[in-house]
Amino acid sequence: MPATDSPAGRTIQKFGGITRCAKALGRPKSTIQRWKDSGYIHPNYYPAILDAAVAERVQLDVRDFNPVDVNHPAFAAKFVPSADSTAARVASSHE
Repeated sequence: MPATDSPAGRTIQKFGGITRCAKALGRPKSTIQRWKDSGYIHPNYYPAILDAAVAERVQLDVRDFNPVDVNHPAFAAKFVPSADSTAARVASSHE
């Protein structure tokens, strides 16, 4: 997966690259590079990223923060619990 296909890569790209993102967030370039390399931004950084996006007029999307592929077919599937499933047992225990 190219680095820009990850949540971190998209976010960094929207800020204009590693150097501009680091400057906007007041973080070392090495931190931003680590995000890009791993494709992951720890949630502790989210408030600072959101604040910097407002200050820099960077338009973000919730998918920029979500490492799960929300378009995966599993999310479109309808789950119908079977009689022996945990969900069915929990539901029946509350009746």
